[in-house]
Amino acid sequence: EALNEKGVEGVTVSGGDGYTYVAFQDKTFFAPDRFELTEQGQEVLGVFCDVIDPLSDQINQINIMAHTAQERPDAQNEAREDRVLSALRAAEVTIFIQERGVIEPEKLTDISYGQYRPVASNDDAEGRAKNRRVELLLVNEGSEVRSLNEYYEEFSSGVNEDRTTV
Repeated sequence: EALNEKGVEGVTVSGGDGYTYVAFQDKTFFAPDRFELTEQGQEVLGVFCDVIDPLSDQINQINIMAHTAQERPDAQNEAREDRVLSALRAAEVTIFIQERGVIEPEKLTDISYGQYRPVASNDDAEGRAKNRRVELLLVNEGSEVRSLNEYYEEFSSGVNEDRTTV
């Protein structure tokens, strides 16, 4: 609701058993091939931090997962550039949240997937845009912490579609 009030688009929020999954589309935080947070990205993360601040004692951990897109459908990205870009993007989001002081730093984990978890085809610009994203997995305090693959598969399957807001 807070993001909608700010007019932020390209965000999917889905609630599951003991967790919340938030996916931000590509242009929300970063310019193409850059890792520095844009002004809009800082504003969006500021709203996110304002929302979680009063709830931080109810959050066990936040996984910040950054993804890139395979730029050429016929060839993998250069591994070092792809992984480093993804890692720096995850780190930048994590650092922003940590510096806001809204949750204990040990509850924050940044994860770099690079191009290896696409949600769409890399054959066209639209698909690549969907693949460039940052996802936040908030696991509730007291909930069983499962493997990231389990959360990811559950989110991707649409099983929580009735608890999803775009």
